[in-house]
Amino acid sequence: MTLKTRLTLGSVLLATLIAGAISAVDLANVMHLEFDATLDRAQLMKNVAAELVREALNRQRSVPLRDALRDPELSGALVNILTASRILEVALVDPGGEILADSDQGRAVSIAFLASAVAFRKLGQIGRMLDLAASGDFEAGPSGPVGADELSIVASKVSLLGQRLRGAQFEVSDLRGVI
Repeated sequence: MTLKTRLTLGSVLLATLIAGAISAVDLANVMHLEFDATLDRAQLMKNVAAELVREALNRQRSVPLRDALRDPELSGALVNILTASRILEVALVDPGGEILADSDQGRAVSIAFLASAVAFRKLGQIGRMLDLAASGDFEAGPSGPVGADELSIVASKVSLLGQRLRGAQFEVSDLRGVI
């Protein structure tokens, strides 16, 4: 390869690298601007939704909180916010994570159902453990991951109770053997 060819290829490669670097920096700047604009739009919609919720609660002071938040006018206003912007969903959530009001009423119901199903599953496991202990089978412990919530604590206590009953059963059988 001649020197002229090498220089030509080198300069084309250098120009390509410079153009690629400039394009990457420009893309990062545009993405940053778009994210900032989206955040600003979301903050504005949050403020509008908060004002709508405040107005709905002030209109219905004698109604319980959950019923006031299920107001069809509020739900319609939240849907109107969605159609006016590129936001997909507006939800009012309490500090415990429960959805109190939502622009998508089906989602609020499905999440509430999912939360209750998880809680009832844990209660069902505790019930099965107690039934097994009542029938004399003390081997079964809690199934699934052990958490720090109240139901997990109760499940671990039931498991400990089963272990102690199993130990007492062995001691009684040993005493019967001695007598």
